[in-house]
Amino acid sequence: MRPFSLSSHRASGSLGILALAGLAWLFQAAPAPGAATIVQGKVTDPTTESGVSGVEVTALRGDRSLGSVLTEDDGRFLVTFDVGTSDRVYVTLRLEHDGYEARTEQITVTGAQPVPPFVSVVLRPNALSGCSGGGAPGGVVGYFTGPAGAEDLSDKMAIALTYSLLTRIQRVHVPSDLQPSFGTCQGAKPRNPLDGPKFARFLEADVFVSGTVKQGAQGFDVAAYVSDRYDLYMPPLRALNVDVDLDDPGAADLDEETHAAVLVAIARRYEEEARFAECVDVTVAAEQILGGLTPVIEAERARCQQRLGNIGLLPGGGP
Repeated sequence: MRPFSLSSHRASGSLGILALAGLAWLFQAAPAPGAATIVQGKVTDPTTESGVSGVEVTALRGDRSLGSVLTEDDGRFLVTFDVGTSDRVYVTLRLEHDGYEARTEQITVTGAQPVPPFVSVVLRPNALSGCSGGGAPGGVVGYFTGPAGAEDLSDKMAIALTYSLLTRIQRVHVPSDLQPSFGTCQGAKPRNPLDGPKFARFLEADVFVSGTVKQGAQGFDVAAYVSDRYDLYMPPLRALNVDVDLDDPGAADLDEETHAAVLVAIARRYEEEARFAECVDVTVAAEQILGGLTPVIEAERARCQQRLGNIGLLPGGGP
């Protein structure tokens, strides 16, 4: 029989403790398969900038569903799933709602830890499918309410605005490449005029125009709200155009304030693109069309002049 040794007993005990500590560290460093992954997020409507409830959020690994939840009233969600391994894997979040275009977001999961742990998603409303400012100077004309029997009001207002503005800016010799154009989006229906800038930003348009059309004495009375993506006019500019001939929108004549608001928004676009000479040119056109300076036009011009460093571009050499 081997004699009892206190020193050897202590040594073996220490080794046992070290072994147990090592195993504990391994379990902490690499969670075993079966550990839960938790992903949180929020789904937002771009035209209201508020959460969307009832969106189905499904976590997928390949074609296999790992888990699914619905967003809460505020658009937030928390989905829990098990990827079945501690290795790095890719997981796709699929987001679906009847009123919005479906989209997917990809995350990575390593040792049950998701990256990113919080996912912010903006869903495009079905009503805005195919709508965009197209990246060119100008804007988008949204929904106009009108009297019974009035049709294609958005299209007619876009034509009226385009021709009415082009007629004026051609008189003041604005180069053709600076002249704006307008598209339409019948499905763009702001809940109230204050949502107009949100539509402009999401649709990548310098301005967004919507409003109401009523039968007037000799034509239509058009109340238009002109919003811009830069919040130059907040609240949005309201312009009343009386007796507009929408049966011949190419010959319609809209008020000068509407035109000036559009041009100032385009000037801000050129400022942000560091095209300061074009910015000054457009503010000069806005002043000539309006017949004077407004604080918004004057401030925009001053910023572009300062960046341009050439006051002499203006008629008369001054502001």
